[in-house]
Amino acid sequence: MVERPRGKANPQYKAKEREAFFRRLDRGGTIRAVAAELGLSVDSCYRWRREAQVATPRGKNRSYSAEEKAEFFRRLELVGNVSQVAKELGFVRVTCYKWAHEAGIFTGKDTRAQRARFRDLRAGGLSRAGAAKRVGVDKRTAQD
Repeated sequence: MVERPRGKANPQYKAKEREAFFRRLDRGGTIRAVAAELGLSVDSCYRWRREAQVATPRGKNRSYSAEEKAEFFRRLELVGNVSQVAKELGFVRVTCYKWAHEAGIFTGKDTRAQRARFRDLRAGGLSRAGAAKRVGVDKRTAQD
């Protein structure tokens, strides 16, 4: 077994790599992204940041204008799918769902009628697979 000398551990990276990391981090981006870009260890980069007592700024929450929100509702009326409209407009999907729910719009499929029809068919003697096929669901879904 080889004994390492006591004291300061051998640094894996040179000072110039550490400086390059901080210069690049100052221009913006996450620690992980900067580490990957420079080919550095993510753990080392987090340690350097902690040792330097440097805080990385959090991104600001996106704010939307009244016109953008109105455009979302206009598109939602045409398309009928919150996720699709959010993607098309480049909006945060969760924010769009929040707006829709606050407006009383729920785009999820209501399965109560479908479930009641399935139960009626089963009560009428139809097999599970047959009833599932008639209501348009997979037989495994019907089993659940």
